[in-house]
Amino acid sequence: RTNAQLENTKTELTRLGRTQEKYIQLESRVKDLEQEIVERTTEKNQLSEALNMSYVELQNLRAQITQDGVLRMEQIHDLESELEAVREQLRATTKELKKEKRTAASQIQELQTLSQDHCQRANRLTEELNNLHTQYIALQRELRIK
Repeated sequence: RTNAQLENTKTELTRLGRTQEKYIQLESRVKDLEQEIVERTTEKNQLSEALNMSYVELQNLRAQITQDGVLRMEQIHDLESELEAVREQLRATTKELKKEKRTAASQIQELQTLSQDHCQRANRLTEELNNLHTQYIALQRELRIK
């Protein structure tokens, strides 16, 4: 019976040795997993912080884009108003220029007519002067002959 007990004790010790080895391996694995959990938690926290910062930056960019859009719309409206004012001024200036052109054309026509009248009068006066000159010469000849 002692041999059997001794064999049982040896078997039990061997089994306990293997259990202890498994325990040590599991304990090492648990420590590794705990370390990995700590690392993953740190990484998760860093990513969460980066995500929060990105979200804040995104919100700021959205606000800036909205503000820029409003500003651009105001600028477009101002430019459209300015363009309409320039167009109106151009229309008024064009109308004024057309009026001045008609007036100038009328004045040119009047001046041409007046110029023609003066030219015709000058021609008549020249003709009369020539006639008078001819008569004068004829009278002088008559006076010399007498």
